[in-house]
Amino acid sequence: MRPARNGSLRLTMRSANLASETLAVFDPTSAASRRCAQAFRFLDLPIELRVQVYEVLLVVGRVFYTPDWFEQREGIRFTDMERYRKPEVQVLRVSKQIHAEAEEIYLAKNIFVLPHMWLVCHPFSGALIRTNSELFRADSRSRSGGAGAQQGGRKQCTFGPGYRPLFSTKGLQLVRHVSFAFCNRPSPLHAFALTRSIWNSHPNSSPGAPGFFATTSPDRQRIAHKMANDRLAAHWSVITKALCLFSSPTIEYLEIDITNSFCALGCCRLMYGGIEYLERMRAKKVRILGSLARGEEAWMVGIWGRKLGIEDAAVRSRYGLRFGSEDREAVGRVGELEEGGANGAVGSAPN
Repeated sequence: MRPARNGSLRLTMRSANLASETLAVFDPTSAASRRCAQAFRFLDLPIELRVQVYEVLLVVGRVFYTPDWFEQREGIRFTDMERYRKPEVQVLRVSKQIHAEAEEIYLAKNIFVLPHMWLVCHPFSGALIRTNSELFRADSRSRSGGAGAQQGGRKQCTFGPGYRPLFSTKGLQLVRHVSFAFCNRPSPLHAFALTRSIWNSHPNSSPGAPGFFATTSPDRQRIAHKMANDRLAAHWSVITKALCLFSSPTIEYLEIDITNSFCALGCCRLMYGGIEYLERMRAKKVRILGSLARGEEAWMVGIWGRKLGIEDAAVRSRYGLRFGSEDREAVGRVGELEEGGANGAVGSAPN
């Protein structure tokens, strides 16, 4: 494994140096740009050569969005982030023609590692507003302010600043490789803790005895467990609906991280449910990360197979399904794949 990894790192460094030198051509203040300006204009090059330049600058294998401390500590998708250089997206701002030529290359040939709260980022935020009532299905009454303000008869999500766009709206048609997580991390979209209004709405509640005291400790744990799971499942349902905004025929590779799909009480795992989004997206290859054991993987495949009425082997074939543990067992092959990916090939999406 070490030779493959060292080779990959050397290849990444060479790619980064080449990208830096190439980008200097676009900087009008650089000596390289002045020399090139005397000889030719970049747009006078044949389109085939321009495409090669765009690939050097923009195709990096995986595109990350500055993960925070939680993602770096808990998310296994970020463990090898340092192996991937940043795409030189500033080239997209040079001219409209370059943007038109290069954007599809950037969107189609990288794996986009969607961050926490990607639902509230462009181009998904509008769809979230249209479907966010799913988030509150566990609650019987509308709530004011925060993530559930009422506006014009429709629940409207309101969020603070800081959620930058992930890519342009064209990405919904052009992105081919996507990585996301089903995670139990609290967010403005869902929370685990039960609040005063929830306990006061309990059937046994009364003005003199709120629902919290009108139930036994085991009952409170059962209620809290079900409510947290319902809210988390509703949040994940919105995630799957947002994923279906991608044009179904375009997605070639879908990576799902279930590492942190524990329930709030830590007694069960929740990532065994809906499969409708896989049916709608029909990605050519699906890779699942973060399973705890082979038994859990078999359980997941078995549940999906029963829902579809097909054998386990047919489930794997239907979705091109692989688990991260299977890749770890094929260490040599993974090393070859990653080395190819560092060079910016379309094959940077794992097989």
